[in-house]
Amino acid sequence: MRIVYVCRYCQHQVGELHRPHWDLDDIRRFCGINNTSSVELNEVMAYNQSQSVAYVQVVCDYCQEAVEDNPELLLEGKLLQ
Repeated sequence: MRIVYVCRYCQHQVGELHRPHWDLDDIRRFCGINNTSSVELNEVMAYNQSQSVAYVQVVCDYCQEAVEDNPELLLEGKLLQ
């Protein structure tokens, strides 16, 4: 399975892992999202079964810095335009 990490704000691909023998349970366990509810899991992870790709949302360094410097951007709902 391929795991693609994508920034939740700017949609930039942050990283990628190839783990041929992993399944969704392995991703949840090793990526630290095993203790999330099903609603939370759906917010941070999407799975494309036909391509065997899991997309995990993270925050890239650029967006993290923007939020730290200007937290009001999150309240306005428009981190990056």
